[in-house]
Amino acid sequence: MAAFVGAPRAWWIHNGWRRVAANADSMADAGSVTSWQSLLYCAQADVTIERVRNLIAVTGTESVTVEFKESATPRIADSVAAMANTYGGLVLVGVTDVDREIVGVPREVIGHISGFLADLLDPPGWLTDVFEVPLGDQDPDRYVVMIRIRREDVPRPVFVQATASFSREKRRLYLAPVRMPGGTRQATRDELEALFAERTASQAPDYGWQFNSPDMPRTPDGREDSTVDLVLHSG
Repeated sequence: MAAFVGAPRAWWIHNGWRRVAANADSMADAGSVTSWQSLLYCAQADVTIERVRNLIAVTGTESVTVEFKESATPRIADSVAAMANTYGGLVLVGVTDVDREIVGVPREVIGHISGFLADLLDPPGWLTDVFEVPLGDQDPDRYVVMIRIRREDVPRPVFVQATASFSREKRRLYLAPVRMPGGTRQATRDELEALFAERTASQAPDYGWQFNSPDMPRTPDGREDSTVDLVLHSG
C-alpha cells in the first residue's frame, strides 16, 4: 500500500494515465511569465502579440534560442537548421534585430517562408511549426510570423543547401550550421559525429520491455508542471 506525504489536491485522467497533483491553486498564475520555452510548447492560439512583446523585453542581445528577422529571406533556413542542430528555439519574422521593433509582415509571407524551408532544408519532409501572430486592431493587415523548432522533434542533423562556384562551375553543398551567441557557425567534426550518433541510436532495435511513456502535464505557458507529484498507469 502506497503512502503519500500530504494530500493531493487534484487528479487528472487521460489516456489511461492517472496524474496526482499537489497545490493546484498555484497554476492560476502560470500564464504571467513569458519565456522562449513557454512560447515553444504552448498552443498556437495562446501566442498573442502581448506575449511576443514580453519575450522581446526579456531576450538578451546574443540569445542562442531566439532570433529576430525584419523580413523573410532564404537565410531563415540557416537559422532554423542551426537551432535544430543545437537547442531548438524560436525565429520571429517581422521584428527588427537591432532595436527589436515590431514592424510586422504581410500574411502571404508565411507562404514564402514555408517554401524556403521546404526547398533548402534536408532531410526533406521535415516540417517545423510556422504560423502568424496578428499585430492587432491598430495594424490588422500585418503579422509576426513565428517559427518554432522543438529539438526533440528534429531528425538531426539538419542540413541547409547552398551553392558555391568551383572553377566556373556551380555546385550544390550541404552545410550543417549550429547556434552560437549572436549568430551561427558551421558544426565541427565532433559535433557532426554526435548528431549522427543520435540518429543511429534512435534507429537501433530495442529488445527490452516496451513501455508507453506518460504524456506529462504542462502549465498553460508550456512549462513542466511542478505541481505533479506522481504518475500512475491504470492499465
